[in-house]
Amino acid sequence: MLILGCSASSHDRPKASSYPDLSHVKLKNLENTTIDLKLDSGKIVFINFWATWCGPCIIEMPAIERAQKALGNNDVVFYLASSEPLEEIIKFKKTHAYNFNYVRIENSDELFINVLPTTYIYDRSGKLAYSQIGMMEWDSKDNLNLILNPSNRDK
Repeated sequence: MLILGCSASSHDRPKASSYPDLSHVKLKNLENTTIDLKLDSGKIVFINFWATWCGPCIIEMPAIERAQKALGNNDVVFYLASSEPLEEIIKFKKTHAYNFNYVRIENSDELFINVLPTTYIYDRSGKLAYSQIGMMEWDSKDNLNLILNPSNRDK
């Protein structure tokens, strides 16, 4: 399997069991307000970590948008999180016609995000149930099922 991604850091990736749960994720919306992820309790949370300069991240976006549309009524929340300055994220949003909930990640180092794109899927209890390094066709039948049932796959 070929994984395409952009290196964001050279740190080693720890074992999945040491990954923080959803309560440790720190996101801000484009108005620079902290997002209360407790409001997503009981939902599946899909967070794609990306950057405006990352080619594979941008190539992956149409599939994420199609997956988001396909799963719109299934209590799945999609966030596209970048650690770039808010101005860069806002500029990207204005020049791309995706219907995403763009956010700024405040603690990507604590979450072991070392390669972009990386996707974390948290189960309904807020535990990291699946992680993916590199881009993926998120709108395939198997991957839509993975998003809905992330605990059925190895991390």
